[in-house]
Amino acid sequence: MRWLLLIQNRVLNPFVRALLRVGVSPPTYALIETTGRKSGRSRQVPVANGLDGDTFWLISGLGRHAQYVRNIEANPRVRVMARPVRLRDGVRMRWRWGTAHLLPEDDAHERHRSLGEGRPGYRLDGVLLRGLAALGPEDMLTVRVDLDSAGEHLLGVYSNHDLRGSLGRLTEKLAAVRASGGPRRQPVSRRQRPRRPGWVLEAIVQVLIDRAQPMDVKDIHAAVEVLVGESVPPSSVKGGLAKHVTGSSARFVRVARGRYVLAYE
Repeated sequence: MRWLLLIQNRVLNPFVRALLRVGVSPPTYALIETTGRKSGRSRQVPVANGLDGDTFWLISGLGRHAQYVRNIEANPRVRVMARPVRLRDGVRMRWRWGTAHLLPEDDAHERHRSLGEGRPGYRLDGVLLRGLAALGPEDMLTVRVDLDSAGEHLLGVYSNHDLRGSLGRLTEKLAAVRASGGPRRQPVSRRQRPRRPGWVLEAIVQVLIDRAQPMDVKDIHAAVEVLVGESVPPSSVKGGLAKHVTGSSARFVRVARGRYVLAYE
């Protein structure tokens, strides 16, 4: 059955992930984004859509051995992009932050059965899930993601232990500078500060990640200016898109009517 895992990682996951990024995937699937426990980079994995109001339910076929579950154990803050399960609740997909909890005491099989009621696509995906469970050394695992409300998002970001540690170190450095009585550096306006190479490209990537849908050049440029808080030449945005849409360094895909999305990573 290991061929099943190979097909999922090499064929199904990239295909579904690409569809989700352009907003044309069926409501059966969603994206969960974790932080790599070693690399620190964002990792996106397509999963069955278990959205239920402000809770997202996830069943791991490989239990704790799934890579995204290991990432969650290291950092439970995640992002989920999903559309409502039923059409009457809407069709819009958007990213939402949340905190993931592993529930080994929960009956994953019963949870999957209840989530699949009235959803034939979800039950069909369960065939692959059970196949993966047969490969692993342990049974399936339930993961519950408590999604943030709009106001809780900032609180969740600032509760991140890495950020709190960075702020603590910064506070210590400031206290040491003040205690030394040394001369204070004159403040430099944002426009005078040197930018590191590639900052426009980084801003474009962040805008397309946040929007998670195709955008034209004008909208991307406007969003980049809002993100960095200053004026950005339109030519810089156009050049960044054009330079990285083809070749080995391709970061973007140009879709219909001159709109852009992130390329598969």
